[in-house]
Amino acid sequence: MRKTLSSAAKLRELLFQFEKDLGMGELSWQERDILYAFQLAVGDGAPDTVVHSDTVRSYPTVAQITHSTYHRALKSLLDRGLIRHAPNRKAGAYVLNL
Repeated sequence: MRKTLSSAAKLRELLFQFEKDLGMGELSWQERDILYAFQLAVGDGAPDTVVHSDTVRSYPTVAQITHSTYHRALKSLLDRGLIRHAPNRKAGAYVLNL
């Protein structure tokens, strides 16, 4: 257990530094997890791939976020310009804007 925990700690430290280098240090953990879920949903798709909020909510790291916190974090990502509303779509459809 101790060796595994040590490895996980080193991995977490590496991820923290990587996120900082990418400019994600200012984001809350909820915002980061939502942004990661958007990227996972897009995968290798086109840059303008539409992602639905329900898809993002289905990822385990996002499913643990309360409803109100999820929507505050989503609005923050919109305000920061990291995601945008999908054009010509109903509410709940977004596009990564990186």
